[in-house]
Amino acid sequence: MNGTIVHPGSVWGVYPERRSSAISRSHTLTMTSRHASDRAFAAVAEQALELTQRLLRRSASDRLVIARQVGAKLACSGFGGQLSAYALAALAAQVKITLGINVYATQLICAAALLEQRMVEMATGEGKTIAAALAAGAGALAGAPVHCLTANEYLAQRDACQMTPVFAALDLTVATAREADSPQQRQSAYQADIVYTTARTIAFDYLRDRLARDGDRSDLEVRVSNIERPHVSPDTALPDVASADAASADTASADTAAPLLLLRGLSMAIIDEADSILIDEAKMPLIISESVADPVERARIWQALDIARQLKADQHYHGNMETRSIRLTAAGQQLALEIAPQYGAIWINRAHREELIEQTLTGLRLLHRDRDYLIEDGQVVIVDSVTGRTAPGRVWSRGLHAAVALKEGLEPPPQTRTLAQITYPRLFARYHHLCGLSGTLLEVASELRSSYGLATIRVRLNKSSQRRVLAARVFGRRIHLFVSAAQRAGQLLNLGRPVLMTVDSVVDSRLLAAILRQRALPHRLLNASNASQEAAIVALAGQQVGVTVATQMAGRGTDIHLSEAVIAAGGLHVLNLQHNRSRRLDRQIAGRAGRQGQPGSYEHWVCLETELMAASALANGYRRIAASLKARNRLAYRIVAHAQRCAEREDAALRKATSRQDKDWADSLAFTTMVE
Repeated sequence: MNGTIVHPGSVWGVYPERRSSAISRSHTLTMTSRHASDRAFAAVAEQALELTQRLLRRSASDRLVIARQVGAKLACSGFGGQLSAYALAALAAQVKITLGINVYATQLICAAALLEQRMVEMATGEGKTIAAALAAGAGALAGAPVHCLTANEYLAQRDACQMTPVFAALDLTVATAREADSPQQRQSAYQADIVYTTARTIAFDYLRDRLARDGDRSDLEVRVSNIERPHVSPDTALPDVASADAASADTASADTAAPLLLLRGLSMAIIDEADSILIDEAKMPLIISESVADPVERARIWQALDIARQLKADQHYHGNMETRSIRLTAAGQQLALEIAPQYGAIWINRAHREELIEQTLTGLRLLHRDRDYLIEDGQVVIVDSVTGRTAPGRVWSRGLHAAVALKEGLEPPPQTRTLAQITYPRLFARYHHLCGLSGTLLEVASELRSSYGLATIRVRLNKSSQRRVLAARVFGRRIHLFVSAAQRAGQLLNLGRPVLMTVDSVVDSRLLAAILRQRALPHRLLNASNASQEAAIVALAGQQVGVTVATQMAGRGTDIHLSEAVIAAGGLHVLNLQHNRSRRLDRQIAGRAGRQGQPGSYEHWVCLETELMAASALANGYRRIAASLKARNRLAYRIVAHAQRCAEREDAALRKATSRQDKDWADSLAFTTMVE
C-alpha cells in the first residue's frame, strides 16, 4: 500500500500510528518505492512548473475546485507522478498569488521527494520553508493531519504565520502548538489540517496520549497501572527531568487526570533541520515524570558533595571531558569508604555510594557555568551542547543536576518518578509518512537509512555558489585565536563587510566580545543568555557593518538578508572559531555565507587547546608538535580533523547503543508505560 494516505477514520481508526519497527519501514520503502528516483522527482517538478503557469491564469474559485479534486484523488491513490505535480502546482500558484514569491524548480523537487518519504539535503538559503510547506499542503489536501516540526517554537510560529494565507486560500486550516499552551489549547491546535510545532512538543503530547489510552494496553498493563501508577493532577507543575546514563533528557508532567487525547494520531510528519532532531538528539530519552518529595535523597547529595570536595584529581579520580563523567580510582574508593560511615548506614552499599560520589564529582569538576549551564531565576538551566540554546525543563540524571545546584548555592529541583518515556527514533518510526530536510544530511545518510528507513537525496543549488572558502588556520592557545580573530574582523570591517563569528560557549563569546570592545569594533552578542533576541540579531548580521559573535545557535533557521552595500563590498564573512565534534556542524556554519548565489566567504580557525583535542589519542600524541608549527600548517589541521572524525564515530556508536538499550527496555518491560 505504498503511497496510501493515512488519516483518522473508519479505516485507520481514530488514532492511526505504525506498530512496526523502523527496520520494517526500511524494508517496505526499499521494496515499494524503487520507482521514485531523483530523475522522477525532477520530472514531477518540471510538470508542476508548467501546471503552475496554467493555474495562475484561472480564477480563485477554479483553483480551489481543482485543488479539492486533486486532494480527493490523492486520498484514494496516494502520492506520485501527475497527481503530486497537480497538488504541488496548486500550492505553488497560491504562493505566487498570496506571497508574491516564485517557486523554483529546486523547491518543487524537494517537495516531490518529501511526498515520497525522502530525506532531502537542501542548502541553507534555498527556500526550505516553502518547499516543506508545499509538501505539507499536498498532504493536507489528501486528508492527512500534517505535523511540520521545526527546531524551536520561534521558527514554528514564524513559518505558520508566513504560510497561513497560502493554506487558507485552499480552505486548509493552520495552527501552532506550544508547550506553554494548556492541554485543551494544544488539542484544539491538533485539529487543524497543518500544525507547526516542535519535535519535543509532539513527543510529550504523544506520551500523554499513551498514558491516557489505557484501552490500548494489555490486561496486565492495566492491572499494574491501576495498582502502582500514582494519580497526577492536571494542575501539577511541570517537573524537571530524570534519565539514565548521566545524559540529559527532556521531561514533562503527565496531565493524566482526565483521558484527554491531544493528537489525532501519527499520520504525516515533515521535519525541518532533520539532522538536529533525528541524529543529534536521538540519544536523549524523552520522559514524562512527576515530582516526588525525597528529603533523604537530597541529604545524600549534600553528603556526597562534602565527600567529593575532599577528593583530589588523578589521585582519587580520573575525569573524561568527552563524556562528562568521572571514575574513582582504587585510592578514591578507599577514601570514600573511610569517610562515608560518618553519614550513616545508608552509605554502606558500595555501588550506590560510588555512583553518587562520581556523579557529584562530575557536577563539581567537569560541568561549568556559562558553558554547560546558566543560572536563570535561581535555577540551573542546561545549555544544549548541539544547539547552544538553553533547554528549560531538562535536567541531568541520578542526582547530577541537584549536585550542580548545590555547588552554585541554589535549591535543587525535586526528585522525579518516571511514568513514561520514548526516544525520537522510536517515536518517528510510528509515523505512517515520515520525511525531512536540512542543509546537512549526506554525512549521516547511512544512519538515517538504518535507524529510520529513509533514503537521502541532495537537491542542486538554484544558483551557483559564489562562496569563497579561505585557508584554515591553527592556533596553540585560545587567547591567541581570539586576538587574531579580532584583528581579522577589523580588516574586514574596513572593507565594508560584516562578520559573523561562531564560538563554543557563552564564556568564549563574552571573552571575544571583550577583545572586540577593547579595539572599539562594533559588535553584537548572541548566546544562550539572550536567545530571545536571536532572530533580530542574526537578521542584522547582513544589514549593518559590524561583528556578530554567536555560540552554536548562530541563528540556525533564521534568514540573513544582505543589504546592497554589503553585497557590493563582497558579502558576509563567516569566521568559524568553534571546535565541533562533527564536520556536518562546520558545514552548517559555512552555509551562513554566500547564500542564494550571493557573494560571501568562510574561514575555519581552530585551537589545539580544546576538549576535542584532549579526547583524541592521536591528536593528543601530536599536540606538542603541532602547537609549535606555523599557524597555517596543513599537518596541524589534519590532526584536528582526525580528532573530529574520531568524535563522529564515537557519537554514532553512542546513538546505536542508545537505540539498542531503548529496544531492550521495550522488549523486557512491556508491562510498563514505556512505549514499545
